[in-house]
Amino acid sequence: FATVVFLTSLLAAGGRNRRVRLVGGMAFCVASFLTYFLMGFGLLRAVRALDAMQWARLAITFATASALVVLAVLSVVDAVRFHRRGVASAVILQLPAAIKRRIHGVARICFGGPTVLVGGLLCGAGVTLLESVCTGQLYLPLLVWLSREGGGARAWSLLLLYNVAFILPLLLVFLFAAFGMQNQRLADWSRRHVVPAKLLLAFVFLALAVLLLV
Repeated sequence: FATVVFLTSLLAAGGRNRRVRLVGGMAFCVASFLTYFLMGFGLLRAVRALDAMQWARLAITFATASALVVLAVLSVVDAVRFHRRGVASAVILQLPAAIKRRIHGVARICFGGPTVLVGGLLCGAGVTLLESVCTGQLYLPLLVWLSREGGGARAWSLLLLYNVAFILPLLLVFLFAAFGMQNQRLADWSRRHVVPAKLLLAFVFLALAVLLLV
């Protein structure tokens, strides 16, 4: 959400009208969706290939479940720290500052050109790859779980459903921003929901760990 708020600010600061901002935002979301889905497609095939070896399957399962438990604990710690201090620097599980700066640099280059459609597509792909450091905390364990579904349509349908659910909030934020909602309101809304979001994420991490082990 912080990245999307920055992108909408960047588009607005460039003097782009509403239609152009919508085109740029939609192009970003389409590229982000396709990049995540293709990443998931490739990684799911790789994990499934490793699952063919019993020892590798067990190692991946326990390593992933253990990582999920650690992430759940850190998410609860983040919720407590943010509740007490109320500043982003209190959060442990977040993008490193260097990657945030790289994301901002990519966005400025992509949206600095004359063609916002192409810029949005390039920005969506580039930012998605950079943010996978953070989003992969949930995506990779999900792919390990999906690998248990075999190679049928169910696994691919669930992968598609996950990516649709992932991209919908981004679409909504771009629409809200394009139709007049102030970026400060979006940022404030995000800040108010850090604690419940972190607690919910901790529950999701633990639920995935249990699903993998059973």
